[in-house]
Amino acid sequence: KNALNRGLQGAGDLTEFLMFFMNTLLQALTAVETPITQSIKDYKFWKGREPLKLNLRQKQLIDELSSNHFTLITNREYVLKFKISRESAKRDLNNLEKQGLITRGSSKGRSTAFSLKAT
Repeated sequence: KNALNRGLQGAGDLTEFLMFFMNTLLQALTAVETPITQSIKDYKFWKGREPLKLNLRQKQLIDELSSNHFTLITNREYVLKFKISRESAKRDLNNLEKQGLITRGSSKGRSTAFSLKAT
């Protein structure tokens, strides 16, 4: 507002106000870019996958993998994260893999890691 008033009171030069306005606009656009990009990524991932039957743990895992909180998870990490048995974790992860949401890494046994399946 001060930049606009100075421009109007002086020689009518609005350059300072326009610079302030454009910088503010740029900051606002930059602040919303990441959430919008994530929303578009989430939409593309879930598009056409609506009728999936996922439990709360599975949904949370997919959300965290898709938002890049982490990129891989092992059965053991899943057990610790959700405080569940190894069998429950195995069922959850196998179910997610069967539904085409995650993919199993090339390692076998305890070091098997799962990641979000590329869309």
